[in-house]
Amino acid sequence: LGDLDLELLDEHGERIAISGSVSDDEQVVWRNDFAEGRLVYVRAYHFLPDRPDCNTYDVSFLYE
Repeated sequence: LGDLDLELLDEHGERIAISGSVSDDEQVVWRNDFAEGRLVYVRAYHFLPDRPDCNTYDVSFLYE
């Protein structure tokens, strides 16, 4: 348990989507409006002052 947050970052490290709820059930939805594929990164992190050693989590991706 704890407060996890998610960010979706582009290839330059710029944030393109964020999910910042007060729970541990995060979801990020993003649509690629470019004709070609894009490299993106997902960052999952604890919202302080939660202890960073108290959570485990699962990640799943849906690509359409």
